[in-house]
Amino acid sequence: MLFDFEEDEVESGIGKLQRETRSRDPKSETSWSDAVAENLAVVLRFAIPGRSESLSSTCRLPSVSGVYVIVVKYLLPPSTDAITGVQSKDVTIQPEPVVSARIFLPKIQDPAQKLPVLLYLHDGGFIFESAFSLIYHNFVGRLAAEAHAIVVSVEYGLFPDHPVPACYEDSWAALKWLASHASGDGTESWLNKYADFDRLFIGGDSG
Repeated sequence: MLFDFEEDEVESGIGKLQRETRSRDPKSETSWSDAVAENLAVVLRFAIPGRSESLSSTCRLPSVSGVYVIVVKYLLPPSTDAITGVQSKDVTIQPEPVVSARIFLPKIQDPAQKLPVLLYLHDGGFIFESAFSLIYHNFVGRLAAEAHAIVVSVEYGLFPDHPVPACYEDSWAALKWLASHASGDGTESWLNKYADFDRLFIGGDSG
C-alpha cells in the first residue's frame, strides 16, 4: 500500500500548524480552522492491487499537541446486492459546485407500487466520510431493503475544500432536486417511476 506523500511533509505541516496557531490571536474563532485549512489539508489517494475499490484518507490534526489522525475509507462502486436485491446507481445533482448522490432502489415486488423516499445525509463532522464509502454503501443499502424505501444518499462537499455552509447548501440542492421529481418528469427514472412523494423523509446520522 503506497501513499502519495512523504512522512516528513506531514511532520513539516504539523510543525508549521503549531507555529501558526501559537502566533494567531487565541480569541479569534477562525484561527484554528484557518490554520488547519492552510496547512493540514492533506488528502491521500492510494489503491490495493487486485481490488476494484478505490481508497482515500484524510490527515487531520485535532490538537496543537502534534497528534494527528488518518481517517481511511473504502469507496465502493454502485452495484446490485446479491442477497437483498437492492440496486444502486450514482447521479449528478448539479455540476457546479458538484453535488452527487447514490440512489438505492429495493427489490421491486409490484411494479405498480409506489415507495417512500428517504433523503439521507451521512456523518463525519462535515470533514470526512462519503455516500460512496464501504460503510455507507452497505448501511444505506440495508436500510433501503429493510424499510422497502428508495434512499437518496447525498455526497455533499467537505471541509476544507468546501467550508461550511457548503454542506448545508449542497444538501438543500439535493432536496430541491429530489422534489423536482414529484410530478413524475424529473431527470431520474427510478424516482419518476417508483417514488411516492407523499412519503418523503429526511434523515441521517451525526454530521
